Amino acid sequence: HSGDAPAESTKLSTAVEPSCSKSVDNFAAQHWLGTVLPKRWAKRAVTRNLLRRLIRTEMEGRLSELPQGQWLLRLRAAWPKESFRSADSEMLRSEVRQELRGLFDRMERLAC
Repeated sequence: HSGDAPAESTKLSTAVEPSCSKSVDNFAAQHWLGTVLPKRWAKRAVTRNLLRRLIRTEMEGRLSELPQGQWLLRLRAAWPKESFRSADSEMLRSEVRQELRGLFDRMERLAC
């Protein structure tokens, strides 16, 4: 990534508008998190595992702001390995954290 990143997140996605319908599942009120990180977008397992850890950490820090329910985060564009010297570099961590903060801020605004 370079400094010319778009204002909205282009790597991780969420629904454009929230779906406020009642769940058909009868599970106890809690937060459930799923991640979809295809190999085609994050080739290295180390990177995919890093993304999962950072996503879980950010979600855990936002539990009080997000409504309970099932949340799914999907990686929808590549993290170019040419841009980062290591599959688990501090530069990559910093960029992922920044993008996740923006995404979770947006999710809080869209939440029912």
